[in-house]
Amino acid sequence: MAIYVKVPLIYRKLLGGNSVLESKPGTVKNVLDDVMRRYPDLKKKILDKNGKLRDHINLYVNKKSINNLDAGLKDADELLNLL
Repeated sequence: MAIYVKVPLIYRKLLGGNSVLESKPGTVKNVLDDVMRRYPDLKKKILDKNGKLRDHINLYVNKKSINNLDAGLKDADELLNLL
């Protein structure tokens, strides 16, 4: 079971060139935390100094815009982070 995190081109250099990452199902916050744990340089790009999403970051689950980091993700969902 996996969540697929699609990575915008601008971040791929920070992620070793990966365009898609996998994570375990959970909340959006859990998935982002997992990705940022594996790729710590990404954290400062998407979170502000208070740990909140930067204003210019937009998240989409299965192509639908979301604002709730506590939203649940299930197997095969796609999370996209856009600037």
